[in-house]
Amino acid sequence: MSVFGNKKSRNHRAILEGVSPSSFMDMPTWLKDRRILIRLGIAYLGVFAYMLLLQSWEPPFVFRRGDHMEHGVSAQINFKIVDQNETERERKLARNSVPALFQRDFNTYTDNVNYEEVLDRFEESLKIIQQSSNVNQVPYEVRNAFGLNVESDVPDTTGLQSNSNQQNSNLNQQNNPGLKTDLDVDLEFEQLKNVIENSPLETAEGKLVELRKEFSLLIAPILKTGTVDPDDLERLKLSIVSKIGVIDDEKLATDQASANRNISWQEIKLSNLRLGDLLSDSGLIGQQWKNYPRLEPVRVQLETWLRTQVKPNLKYTQVATQAARNQTENKVPDQYEQVNAGDVIVFPGENINSPALAKLWQEYSTQSQLNGLSHRITRLGMSLVLLSILVILNAYLLSMYQVRILQNLVSLSGYIMVLVLGTFVSRIISFDPFRAEMVPVIVAVMVYAIAYGQHLACVMAVCFSLLVTLTTRIDAEQFASLLGATLAAVSTLRKIQSRARIMLAGFYAAIAFFIISYGMTVLEASSPYLIVSNTDYLLFSVRGALWCFIAGFLVTGGLPIIEGMFGVVTGISLLELGNPSHPLLRELVQRAPGTYNHSISVASIAETAAINIGANGLLVRIGAYFHDIGKIPKAEYFVENSQAGATSRHQNLAPAMSTLIIIGHVKDGIDLAEQYNLPRPLMDFIEQHHGTTLVEYFYHQATEKAEQKPDYEAPVEESSFRYPGPKPLSRETGVMMLADAVESACRALKEPTPKRIERLVHDLTLKRLLDGQFDESGLTLNEIRIIEKSLIKSLTAIHHARIAYPEQRNAS
Repeated sequence: MSVFGNKKSRNHRAILEGVSPSSFMDMPTWLKDRRILIRLGIAYLGVFAYMLLLQSWEPPFVFRRGDHMEHGVSAQINFKIVDQNETERERKLARNSVPALFQRDFNTYTDNVNYEEVLDRFEESLKIIQQSSNVNQVPYEVRNAFGLNVESDVPDTTGLQSNSNQQNSNLNQQNNPGLKTDLDVDLEFEQLKNVIENSPLETAEGKLVELRKEFSLLIAPILKTGTVDPDDLERLKLSIVSKIGVIDDEKLATDQASANRNISWQEIKLSNLRLGDLLSDSGLIGQQWKNYPRLEPVRVQLETWLRTQVKPNLKYTQVATQAARNQTENKVPDQYEQVNAGDVIVFPGENINSPALAKLWQEYSTQSQLNGLSHRITRLGMSLVLLSILVILNAYLLSMYQVRILQNLVSLSGYIMVLVLGTFVSRIISFDPFRAEMVPVIVAVMVYAIAYGQHLACVMAVCFSLLVTLTTRIDAEQFASLLGATLAAVSTLRKIQSRARIMLAGFYAAIAFFIISYGMTVLEASSPYLIVSNTDYLLFSVRGALWCFIAGFLVTGGLPIIEGMFGVVTGISLLELGNPSHPLLRELVQRAPGTYNHSISVASIAETAAINIGANGLLVRIGAYFHDIGKIPKAEYFVENSQAGATSRHQNLAPAMSTLIIIGHVKDGIDLAEQYNLPRPLMDFIEQHHGTTLVEYFYHQATEKAEQKPDYEAPVEESSFRYPGPKPLSRETGVMMLADAVESACRALKEPTPKRIERLVHDLTLKRLLDGQFDESGLTLNEIRIIEKSLIKSLTAIHHARIAYPEQRNAS
């Protein structure tokens, strides 16, 4: 193992950065290190956010609808629960007790005034009769109001009655003896006049006022409450024995938004509101005639007048009726059912249904209210201990596999936030009807597998599964199902070169969830018959598997967002970037064709070498396409783009200036990469493919000049002729460095025989190894040896010996 590429060396670098797991064990050291304290502070901010969002001081509600209770569930405490059926019944009775509500039609009449007008009209009619000597002098409207006409009477606009009308009247009387005759009309007219004249008052006005007063007392029921329209009663299908409510509130008539107002009404029998019932012998008015002996002789005429002159003024109001019924219904309090400790909520062998789930939830809520401060503090303390263990475990594993997350405060904060918010969302959607707590878990784990690799994703899978289980069901089956599904998804996400790979990961997660969930249910069941006869188990496992599959679709659809947020690039994006039609590659082939050919050759040999050591060969190939794009602006200063026989642009330049131009292609490449929005992993190839190596040609040239003129030339500093770096920070960029160096050097060989190629590759590899260029890459000595052999084989195949054709031999 290499001293610069194994895990121990990475831990050593982590120690230098202040994030090594061993520093957690050394109390005096890490307490003095501000960087460690800051990271611990971020971690415990996440812990406190977790405890707050998920209410760690309360136990989780572990029951769900459809859960099979092998041993049943009994109440642990006394509590009350709302009896929905009884409450609904009481409220329905209260609602039905509200009658149809009628309201005075204030648009036609106003209170008291309308009937004052009626009485005024009655007094005016009596006055006309009083002043008339015979019935013929009474206007038709007044005669018709009192019934003082025969059936053939019609308004006589000419003032003359034809003989034919008189003949028709006589004929009608002969054929129908019940019709009034002129004699009957005259008799009734005289009765009305006698009633008026029989008043003891002397003046005519006084007599009319007295009759008006008696008449108003007689019809007091009408004046007090009014009357209803029979058509309304028929439409509402109300019978004679029904009651209705009468609203005497003018605001309700003008305010259509009266549904929110408190509505009051007077309940009255329907028989007391219909004019016909009031005037009958058993009605309120019909029974009062005997109390008014002076009016009783003209009862028929007065009742006729009431029927023709009094109009119904009580109108049905649906808005007020519905509002009153709603108000009455809402006033009925909830009806409670008492549940005592020991009462069976779910019988053994049954599933939890909706009513049982409601009781269990009420018991949980009641118990939460009864829990004292000491209980809450105990739960918080235990949660803090468990979460602290997870913090230490994650810190150790991150230092082993993802040191850069610990080094970057933003990445560390994001890592913790995903755990906290993911667990919070999982808890919310773990309840009925969704039961989809696996979706955030699988999505987060798959995202981390894409962004940071499988090692970290496995850590996330364990943490997520444990946290979600502790905050939802506290069930071993749930933990095993979640963990199995997430690990199955992670196992397929090593190399993502198509969207189908991500969907396949969701499919594998679904299969794993179904097998583990249903399998553990079968193992826990006391009898196989229960599993076969109860399809709820199967449906739950199928539903969970479907959610896992949907999680795969969510990650597939959000892949561009994931790549942008985490600065990663998948095989899908790499294949798109490697298209020769990419603008940067087109510009490279047009302006620097030699560099383009060099990049293609490097891509070929580097990809093979990367695959041989298990690195990402596709990433190396696409990185090689773009690694020298910085040569585009000054392509003519690089030898591969020079024409044969042309004078070198560096001939008239000082070695230091030439070095600046050569080294500058790294910075120019980064600028172009940012301009064209290349992802960060490809920019790493541009920055790191030369590391901090020495530009040897110009360095030696500058040294020779300095030696020739020691009095005039300043000492040559080697650092001025080195690339700015950084050194390769991954295995892929390390492979790229070697491939780029050996491919360029092989082009300069006059006779690239296998022996010469082998010696050249070995010398260049050893030189960079001793120069410490691979210290940060994670490459081991064995992997470097494999890379060296692969490069030798590839270059030998490219520069193999060719047969000399006859023309070539003659020419030689």
